[in-house]
Amino acid sequence: MNHHNEASAEILKQALTMAFSLGAHARETDTGCLPVGADVVTLKRYTDEALAALTAQRVAAGTTVDQQQTGVYGKFTVCRVDGRDAPGGDRYGADYFVLDVTHDRFAKPALAAYAQACSGGYALLGQDLVMRYDLGDFSEMTQPEATLCELPPCGVPDTPPAVREWVELASAIVRQQLTGAITASLWAYRLGSTEYLSCDLTDEAGAAWPLTIVAAGTPKVSGPVDEPHTTDLAEALHLAALLVKALGATATFGRE
Repeated sequence: MNHHNEASAEILKQALTMAFSLGAHARETDTGCLPVGADVVTLKRYTDEALAALTAQRVAAGTTVDQQQTGVYGKFTVCRVDGRDAPGGDRYGADYFVLDVTHDRFAKPALAAYAQACSGGYALLGQDLVMRYDLGDFSEMTQPEATLCELPPCGVPDTPPAVREWVELASAIVRQQLTGAITASLWAYRLGSTEYLSCDLTDEAGAAWPLTIVAAGTPKVSGPVDEPHTTDLAEALHLAALLVKALGATATFGRE
């Protein structure tokens, strides 16, 4: 570490130690921000360990780095001014990625994507980013594509009431037209640039109720019950699975 980095580290160490010291006498309402009742000496040790870990990840001063052949590596020391990412804080262990908006040509596109992503719940933040960093007309930015259901990789979906109402209505109609054990035959196909999921429901007597789910990118379950629209095939399969489960049907997939 060069002298400049040593000085910066010492300043950071002193600032954090002061914050921890203040935190030891903080009010009960401040418990989410700084450690309360913590031993300052122990907190100094935590600070030393954190700085040592950061130093170990840094590229030594004067080292030539081939940016196109190097991935992510430690270049900055970053901490919150409110101390919430310090040991005992509610943001302890936070991982930061720094963008150089002045010199890095990839920074503004990345910020534009972030502004777009947060425009739903944090519209003011998105607008501020666009204005501060001259990211273009916020109103013209493409909004995130709407979805019917949240389908995370953990396998626990978030199905909204509108979809559950569609399942109840569709299953009631199917029960009126089909009797006994029901079989669902599912397969996907493509017509032009649009993808579809077909789900043909049949009973033991041969009666059928065909369901076609249109994965056209614009979700809608308020139209014809036998032709709902979803964002994509993953969502289409989710709708079909909900209906099959509600009917207690046996499902087969694909066609040879």
